Amino acid sequence: MKAFFLILFLSIACLTMAQRRTTLKITGIPTVKGQLMIGIYDNAASFPDQAKTRNELVVPVTAKTMEIDLTKILTPGEKIAIAVYHDANSNKKLDKNFFGVPTEHYGFSNDARGVFGPPAFLEAAIQISTEKQLLPIQLK
Repeated sequence: MKAFFLILFLSIACLTMAQRRTTLKITGIPTVKGQLMIGIYDNAASFPDQAKTRNELVVPVTAKTMEIDLTKILTPGEKIAIAVYHDANSNKKLDKNFFGVPTEHYGFSNDARGVFGPPAFLEAAIQISTEKQLLPIQLK
């Protein structure tokens, strides 16, 4: 009888995990070369400082639109913000011109945009769901 309940519990747990999926969908990648630098932040004090990410992912660019599964690194209920840039030359930094304007494509969760710099954490912040969730970011 105990084995039955254990199997039932494990089956329900596996089914729940299979239903929850958090996918980051990045569009607007100009060329299929280099890598995507993805920073996940959980507070305003660190956003969007690349040296202060909660999680940093480096993903080789294989298409002009990419989907990355974040289910295993994000917890339902938490509030996070995501910053992404296309590191076309693979130098692991966001290249900028003489005036400090980025020359590589970048984007933030909620497609948030700042006026003279990055958006505020709260503008880019998203709550992670217990259900399937698609997090779109358009690089510009």
